[in-house]
Amino acid sequence: MLKAFLKTDYRGLAAYLRDCPTWCEAIELKKVPRWTRFNHARYGQRWQVETVVSMIKRHLGSTTAGRTYHSRRRDLLLMVLTHNTMVLYPLQIHW
Repeated sequence: MLKAFLKTDYRGLAAYLRDCPTWCEAIELKKVPRWTRFNHARYGQRWQVETVVSMIKRHLGSTTAGRTYHSRRRDLLLMVLTHNTMVLYPLQIHW
């Protein structure tokens, strides 16, 4: 988010953080990492998002019934809520 706000790349972001220690304090950084670490940290969360999207599609389907933007958005929010409920309270079937 800070990278987009400053309209810079990861090298520029690292330079900004080195030049402005108050920003590091604001985002609770003890030291400024190398610029290559920013990209790795961001990519490290991508696999988690891809896994959750895959689970939602597999369990709840990949389409929504809504025709307008707002109804599709509502459908997606309900899918996410249903997915979270299914993860927290798994269905236990005893045969």
